[in-house]
Amino acid sequence: MDWDELVSPAIELGENGFQIGRFRGVVYQKNKSLLLESPHHVEPWLLNGKIPLEGDWLKQPLLAATLKRIAHGGESEFYRGEIAREIARDMSENNGWITLEDLNNFPDPVELPALMTQYRGYDIYTSTPPCGGWVMLRVLNELSNTTIESMSIDSLRLFHMVSALKNAHNERIISPIKNLRNFEKEINLKFDDNNKLNSNNGETTHFSIVDRNGIAVAVTSSINAYFGAKAASNKLGFLYNTYMDDFIFGDSSHPYAIGPGKMAFSSMTPTIVLKDGKPVLLLGSPGSARIISSVAQIVSAWIDEKLSIKEAVSRPRVHVSQGNAYFEDDQDFHLVSSQLDLLGLKRKMVNPFLLYGGLNAYYGGVHAIALENGKWVGAADPRRDGQVYYSN
Repeated sequence: MDWDELVSPAIELGENGFQIGRFRGVVYQKNKSLLLESPHHVEPWLLNGKIPLEGDWLKQPLLAATLKRIAHGGESEFYRGEIAREIARDMSENNGWITLEDLNNFPDPVELPALMTQYRGYDIYTSTPPCGGWVMLRVLNELSNTTIESMSIDSLRLFHMVSALKNAHNERIISPIKNLRNFEKEINLKFDDNNKLNSNNGETTHFSIVDRNGIAVAVTSSINAYFGAKAASNKLGFLYNTYMDDFIFGDSSHPYAIGPGKMAFSSMTPTIVLKDGKPVLLLGSPGSARIISSVAQIVSAWIDEKLSIKEAVSRPRVHVSQGNAYFEDDQDFHLVSSQLDLLGLKRKMVNPFLLYGGLNAYYGGVHAIALENGKWVGAADPRRDGQVYYSN
């Protein structure tokens, strides 16, 4: 595909607009003051200077114009053309850090081999560090020691899942790094409680695609915080991200210390599951550390319990972090409440501002595709505004 064909659907959305969904409407309200008070050209995300409401239509002609430049000039236009010069000008005038030299010399992307583990006859492929894929595989590796029968009993399934999530997330947070490149020896990360590694406010997107030839792609992308840095060039129409927040400052020896050519800590966990060498399940999610928990639970539900992908994505979830267990559903909590002390955990409640129909967007927004009964079936998380599209 050439660039023109690749970006034309996004150009059409920018020109014709899209409708603000329920989740996006809530997020707008939560960030209302930050957007309205920003001096850095966030007008394209407002309607006549006001916060859009659910059901409103938002057009982005400035972004569409930028995408048309990319359609004509490809990636060179972004890194070395007029777009790059505008980014550098905007940064210079507003004390930003990115220079034209940075953009001109940005290296080509490096293809990394995916991490893989086998789980009950399936091959699970996911992202490498500093993303969260290894933690998700750690959960599945522990669950593989349980029986299929125990995973079909709700109380046992939840106990095993809570225990596995606790152990995997604890390794991520408190254990020193031994070897970032050797998953067989367990990849362990060290972060202290003062680092902002588990933000509740994330602007991450995941989409899964399978074409008629069975080529499968799982993509997770993020600008880190809701509406990124709440800042944009007045000529380009896209928001700058805030991923500098996820580097480690003040400790140059830390593996995720800020520095040239470094990658920031991330929970993104795009995942593809293969059976007999062919893709059968793709998924990923937004949601900070809950991404890892969500992906592990859905993979397990689809494989262990034979739930449909729509059932697996829509079922209430649990998350465990630093001694706290977060249950989306009260009934799930009561099934294992007597065992939380045994695991050294206590229940912690979640802000209900994203609660809808008994589900809470705090637990992610999974987008998944699964091969079921010989047909590909898509599932968009009811917690957020995702969509499923089928094409001939």
